[in-house]
Amino acid sequence: MIWTLLLAALAVAEPGTPGPDLSGEWAWELPRPIDPSPHDCPEAVDLVPGRPLPDGLVDEDGIVRCYATVVPTSDLAHLILTEAWAIEAAPRGRRIVLETEWEEERYRALLDVYRAPTPWLDRPGVQRSLGRVETVVVLGLALGVYAVLDGQIVR
Repeated sequence: MIWTLLLAALAVAEPGTPGPDLSGEWAWELPRPIDPSPHDCPEAVDLVPGRPLPDGLVDEDGIVRCYATVVPTSDLAHLILTEAWAIEAAPRGRRIVLETEWEEERYRALLDVYRAPTPWLDRPGVQRSLGRVETVVVLGLALGVYAVLDGQIVR
């Protein structure tokens, strides 16, 4: 309902009249009421089949005196239900946005961890080289011990 009225107000607004401010955090709050234009009808009226138009809506010649929008009652009921749904859904939308921001922060932190330079000793090439050196040292010690023990046993 608010959006229909907002669009109707913008359609009938006088040229040069500033519209509503739709910048910033407007999506999380209900829009503020719009100041009526000087040509707006003073109040909402019901149009009922078989009855004459209410006083003040038209002059003696049948010419409309003010700006108004006629909306079928079923459309108005749907707009009211949509407005209630949007008001109820807004906190869920805020929660989803916050969860998405937290998830983005978490993934950025993980990306920073993965992008961090690897310490020299933790690099795969260094680990392979150290493993080869360890193997040569252990085999050398084993052969040396065997040679020493073998030589002592023989004597």
